[in-house]
Amino acid sequence: IKTEEDVVRETRAAKESEALRDKDAERNECLTGLFQEIRQAARSPIVARRESGLLLKTIIDAYKGLQHQRRSGKTAHISALLADLSTTEAAEAMELLGTAAIANLLRQANGEFNDLREARSTLAAGIDLPTSQHVRGANDRMADAIFHHIEVAYTMAATDSDRQDIGDLIDQINQRTREAKAT
Repeated sequence: IKTEEDVVRETRAAKESEALRDKDAERNECLTGLFQEIRQAARSPIVARRESGLLLKTIIDAYKGLQHQRRSGKTAHISALLADLSTTEAAEAMELLGTAAIANLLRQANGEFNDLREARSTLAAGIDLPTSQHVRGANDRMADAIFHHIEVAYTMAATDSDRQDIGDLIDQINQRTREAKAT
């Protein structure tokens, strides 16, 4: 049971996992802001803004919905987006629109996300825990054996008093099982 708890705790409680969620949310915020600014500029009545917006819109349209992608692929796609926005013509348009600052925030957040992911992978590689499926199977087999012994003890009890004590034990086990399932 301790091993099973360790396996679950390790996968859930890694500090890096929480930091990754936060950093991914930051990336999504930057992406949304960048896309909105560019799309808004593409509809501007000011010709220079509209032309820059339209140029950049053709680039970002290829990355539509990037905020909703899985984290692993998103990192590479953000890097590709930033590379596309770094060409001379696109960089000039970004400066004119004032969106270069958002792109820099996105670049930083993406780099930090990647660093956190690599740190978590390195940490996980150093932990030698069995798979949760293996541990759970062993615990289930052990619980079945225990329950079988209790059942045999109940049916083989010499007195009604012994049978009552075993029945009380079964009631307590059932209550704890219900509580665990509810939790």
